[in-house]
Amino acid sequence: MPFKAIAKLCKGIEKAAKELKVKYADKQVKKSFEKWRKQTKKKTAKTARKSEKVDIEKLKNDIWSGKKSELELKDAERYALNHDEEWLREQEVLRQTMYGADDDDLDR
Repeated sequence: MPFKAIAKLCKGIEKAAKELKVKYADKQVKKSFEKWRKQTKKKTAKTARKSEKVDIEKLKNDIWSGKKSELELKDAERYALNHDEEWLREQEVLRQTMYGADDDDLDR
């Protein structure tokens, strides 16, 4: 009898330890996610502030003339271009010209 009780107690302790490990791991994941989310939010806000200082027309001219590649853009420059309606329309026209179809046609 006492051996069965001791075995049952040990299994209970093992189960509780596993539950604690799972809770701790879950807490760590939530904590790291919140840290990442806050850092991303700060970085996005900083990029948005910096993008206001970017001369979009000069940047577009540099890209079209080949002086600057889209791959070499800084975050603020890319953010500014992605929020410029004229640039987005030009990119859409370019995409349609290159691929010859709208995105809607590809869904069918």
